[in-house]
Amino acid sequence: MKNLLNTQNLVAILAILLSVLGVIIISVSNLPIETIKKALDPLSPDGNLEIIKAQSLLLLRFAGLIFLVSSFLLFITRKWWGNLFSSSLDCLMEFAQDVRTFLANLIYQNPVFSWSLLLIFIVGLIIRLTFISQPIREDEARTVITFASENRSLLDIISWYGWPNNHLFHTLLVHYLIIFLGDEEWIVRLPALIAGLLLIPMTYLTGYILYNKYTGLLAASLVAGSSFLIEFSTNARGYTLVCLNFLAILILAKLFLKRNSIAIGILLIILGAIGLYTIPTFLYPLGITITWIVLSIIFKNTNFIEKKSLARSLFIYLILMAIITFILYLPIILRGDLNALIGNPWIEKKSWSYFLSNLPGHLQETWVAWNIDIPTYFSLFLGICFFVSIAFHRNIATDKIPLPIPTILFLSLMLSYQRVIPFVRVWSFLLPLYFVLSSAGVSYLLSRIKIKETQNSLMFSSLSVFLALGLSLNVFRSQSVYYSEQTGTMLDSEKITLFLKDQLSSNRGVLSIAPVSNPLRYYFKQHNISLDYINEDLPNKEQLFVVVKKSSNIPLTTHFKKNYLSLEEYHEPKLIREFIDGAVYLVKKTQSVTAK
Repeated sequence: MKNLLNTQNLVAILAILLSVLGVIIISVSNLPIETIKKALDPLSPDGNLEIIKAQSLLLLRFAGLIFLVSSFLLFITRKWWGNLFSSSLDCLMEFAQDVRTFLANLIYQNPVFSWSLLLIFIVGLIIRLTFISQPIREDEARTVITFASENRSLLDIISWYGWPNNHLFHTLLVHYLIIFLGDEEWIVRLPALIAGLLLIPMTYLTGYILYNKYTGLLAASLVAGSSFLIEFSTNARGYTLVCLNFLAILILAKLFLKRNSIAIGILLIILGAIGLYTIPTFLYPLGITITWIVLSIIFKNTNFIEKKSLARSLFIYLILMAIITFILYLPIILRGDLNALIGNPWIEKKSWSYFLSNLPGHLQETWVAWNIDIPTYFSLFLGICFFVSIAFHRNIATDKIPLPIPTILFLSLMLSYQRVIPFVRVWSFLLPLYFVLSSAGVSYLLSRIKIKETQNSLMFSSLSVFLALGLSLNVFRSQSVYYSEQTGTMLDSEKITLFLKDQLSSNRGVLSIAPVSNPLRYYFKQHNISLDYINEDLPNKEQLFVVVKKSSNIPLTTHFKKNYLSLEEYHEPKLIREFIDGAVYLVKKTQSVTAK
């Protein structure tokens, strides 16, 4: 009773705080724009906070009204919320205890598997550390220099989206790492690395819960040695966070279908909102999971009342997830930057002819990317085992609905509506699931061999460890991660930076375009060279260093056009230095232009 009264009091206090916040927001929104801007400008690194606009103030008043209405509703229903919070805390404590018991049993009842998983994890760690300090890539450098810079305020970061490769939750993690540890390559890649490493045991848990321990261990070994997943574990982007989140909500979805617990619902809400805040394309894995839950509820062998209860709970969780996601994106909406989020050219709807003609090539490109450094015969074997797991789903799983069904159903509907061809890396979240399903097929085929349980465990453990080792050695030998063109790369950026360092002056500038410009900015900053040399005030420079990526085969005229310059105003470009994949040209303005 005392606990219930405490939670009711907390809800009442929260309602009062929301009402006070609503009054403050509405009051502030009625002040002159100049007054608000003058007060908030010091929060911006450059002293000019551009978030304040007339449209923003209207949205701010609306937000304040929402807070007031929410506080009123919260206060009059405080008893109901108190009961809910009290039971939620109890459920979370019970769920935490269940998880501890489950993990303890997993470790102590399967010591061979536990040691094997540890070895696989160590292999995955070592191969990832091998590439953690590779040269910075275009999208990573943009994140460090533009989005997550230590010079930006928290308000500026959460209110400006800017470009689709701004993975907001990941950006926040990188921002604080830069503040506390610095901006070296390995530091800014820590969030992606940690998520990529946690993906190994999370894949094991997914395979174990959806199928069996043999499936989990085989799938974990494939994730540990996957070139594609190693690459994005050493790339300062949010894709491994999405992969990890997807497997977590799949596990929670499975548990939700078995037991409608508030604790599971709370975790689903939180992880769903974080996923959507990391990358909007998290809508794909979230939609697949929801479709799977809905189909499972429909075909579940239970009475109508239980189905209705599950459906109602799912609906409430999704509404709360949507509200939290809206609140997280509210600063961007208030700033008027929503178009960068939902109206950027990468998600512009294409024609049916374009979509259908490019889809087969896109699927082939995805398949090739997923199987880099995996021997052809083995990748084909995994593909066959993937279909084996679907064909014999009822023999190896307790769920009625194989996950490929909701995956194909949801993605077909979404892509048919959007008619876009996403980047291959957008589908990275599906790769661990593909490995789980393929491993389930392998496990089923090997289970036909009648041997003792101890021998079976030893066979799967040995196979999984050697598989992780073999795949990782392939990745190390080929250096495919180092030479990958994903997210833009310019391997010679630091060497070019050091070459230019002593040659720059007030009448010389640097002209470059993606994927060269941002890596150059990153290494200019690392070597204490002013970023103003790169693509800044170029028309007033007498000489330009034009830095190009040789393998991109982009004409020099394009470099000039993208920086609003004309090559005709300059003398013939002179190649002054070549690197492995880069080249530096020097161009001088003609005398007639200089005279003007």
